[in-house]
Amino acid sequence: PLFRKNEALFGAKKFKNMGVYFGRDLKKLSLSDLVRDFGKAGQYYYNVVRGKDDRPVNPHHERKSIGAERTFLHDLFDQGEIKTEVEKVADILWERIIKTKKKGKTITVKVKFANFEQITRSHTLDSCVETKEQLMSQSLKLLPFSELSYRGIRLIGLTVSNFPGDEKMMAIQLTIDF
Repeated sequence: PLFRKNEALFGAKKFKNMGVYFGRDLKKLSLSDLVRDFGKAGQYYYNVVRGKDDRPVNPHHERKSIGAERTFLHDLFDQGEIKTEVEKVADILWERIIKTKKKGKTITVKVKFANFEQITRSHTLDSCVETKEQLMSQSLKLLPFSELSYRGIRLIGLTVSNFPGDEKMMAIQLTIDF
């Protein structure tokens, strides 16, 4: 669906009033209708739902996070099995951390349930994650095991972000002398 609990997409209410809930609904609308109702953004909506995007790709962007995830053929309910799978994802992520030589302070765990509902939990440490064991330990602390054992997990993902040096990219409040 195009719309979830929060309707951050510009014009979400207007789309709903037009009967647009999915990409297939949006694709049925003509370019002229979209431009009439949304102005310049209508052209964007028309193209994006058709997979058209002429913006240049920048392959040299600064990496903001490193992650790994696994989707399972069957739902996981057993706490031991969940821990084993988190460890496998942590192994993959740790290899990527070593390869990129990037360590971060924030660990994020993503869990998708059998009904495709998703939750994320994150924690920022005082310093960077230095070992795979630390990554694993912190990741397990973020998992809400009491909720997981009865809902069935379809996907587990781990991400590390907040790399040292990212602070200098943050905006600085300027002062004006009067």
